[in-house]
Amino acid sequence: MLLAGLLLLAAACPAPGGPSLRDPWWPGNLVDYRGHRLPAGSLRGRVVLLVMFTTDNPVVTPLLVGIDNLGRRLYGRGLRVVGLAFDEQEELLEPFCRGLDLSFPVGLAGGELRRQVGVLPQLRLYDREGKLAKVVLGMVEMDGLKHLLERLL
Repeated sequence: MLLAGLLLLAAACPAPGGPSLRDPWWPGNLVDYRGHRLPAGSLRGRVVLLVMFTTDNPVVTPLLVGIDNLGRRLYGRGLRVVGLAFDEQEELLEPFCRGLDLSFPVGLAGGELRRQVGVLPQLRLYDREGKLAKVVLGMVEMDGLKHLLERLL
């Protein structure tokens, strides 16, 4: 529970002068399930795709695999993918992510964030200035997502 609280705090804290001042979901300073901190500065000047999900949703596995493939292909052009899981049992997250061999960091949303989100899965796409460019609720076609990403890259 303490870890979940720390992740909530880390995910919700705005970086001074950073894009999170514009959008409360900005993933700056996220701590992933392995305890690695994603420095806010590592996202600056990048297109960021925030993927919000729960591990128990059956449509999430193919979605995450598709997004991971896109993220690997577009990383060199400036795309950064960050995941945020909304599970209540933090011990489920690590085996789930390791089983999918995800290349992007995934943090765990704490209680307050869980109460604020509506539809999952949810994708939030930020431009290079950290401004929210698009929100996608539910499933998305990978070709359509790739087109959206390429317009911002």
